[in-house]
Amino acid sequence: MFLENNKHVLFHELYPSTLCCECTKRSLAAEQKKCRLTELQFDLLFETDRGQEVQGHKRTQNDQIKQLCLCGVSAKRKTTVDMMDITLLSAVVKSCCPPGSISGNPTWIKDIKRTRNFIAHSPCNKITESEFNQRYSLIEKSVLNIASVVGPVFLKLTKAQISSFKDSELSTILEADLQKKEQRQFTAGKQIKGFPMVQNRKFKLRQRHVPISRA
Repeated sequence: MFLENNKHVLFHELYPSTLCCECTKRSLAAEQKKCRLTELQFDLLFETDRGQEVQGHKRTQNDQIKQLCLCGVSAKRKTTVDMMDITLLSAVVKSCCPPGSISGNPTWIKDIKRTRNFIAHSPCNKITESEFNQRYSLIEKSVLNIASVVGPVFLKLTKAQISSFKDSELSTILEADLQKKEQRQFTAGKQIKGFPMVQNRKFKLRQRHVPISRA
């Protein structure tokens, strides 16, 4: 299982500078290393059973944690790619898949993430026609490239979805997208600790959701 095989790597994307019991075999902690995952993102991927932690694996010194125990951490079997947003998916791929280790070009995901960030952090709710066409073309190309790596059947399905997207009204697309996001948040929230936090995030999503229209 991909997540289970990479839990040591992803654990240190949450705790980048703190050693864990697996670091005796392969140390991944570093003082200057920055985290790529938040606790909420990590909890979407993994569950922690404190009862499975091995005595002596967790070490402290002068009230500071020097080493954590990874033995109680395991991948959630019900977690799927559909439950991850582009930010989390990008972080997982970047952390676990060095260049050349998997098929495809990492730039494809980067282009999707950059466009997402551009829209999410846009100071207004409009973009020019030329900007829209440029970014849409880039996203479409990146999505199709990723789909082609998965396989011909998935590529055909993706092309059909893009065609349907182009023929749909913007308001219909935005409403359907929001419903999917809320469903993913609800499904994920039932699996992770701190469910009230997820509910609050869903509320914020409703408040902050601003449709981007072309000028």
